Amino acid sequence: DPADPIQIMVPSSPTLPVVSINYPQVISSCSNITLDLSSSTGAGGRSWNSISFSVVANRASVDVGDLVSFLNSSYVLSPPSPILSSLLVVGTTYTIGVTLWCGVCIFCSRCGGYGPVC
Repeated sequence: DPADPIQIMVPSSPTLPVVSINYPQVISSCSNITLDLSSSTGAGGRSWNSISFSVVANRASVDVGDLVSFLNSSYVLSPPSPILSSLLVVGTTYTIGVTLWCGVCIFCSRCGGYGPVC
C-alpha cells in the first residue's frame, strides 16, 4: 500500500569513505603541484560538502600558514586547483592531511580522512 510508512535504516556494514590523492612525488623548484582528490570514494553519490587540509613541513623554520590558508579557502576539487610554487620552499618535504566531509557523514556517522601525504 503506498500509504504504508517506509523505514530507512543505516546499513549494517556501510561503505567507508576512502580518500585517494594523486600527486607527483617530486617537482622542480618552479613547478606548481596538483593534488588530485577526484578518485576519492564514499560520498554516497553526493558531492563532498567540504575539504579540510592540514600541513606540516619537515623543517621547523618553514612557515606553512599561507599554504594551509590557500588549501582551506581556495582549493577547488574539480578541476583540482594547482598549488603555486611560490607557496612551497625548495628542499622541504610536506606532510599534507586531507579530510573530506559529505552529507553521508551526518546520515551514517561515517567520514573519510587521509594523511599523511609527503
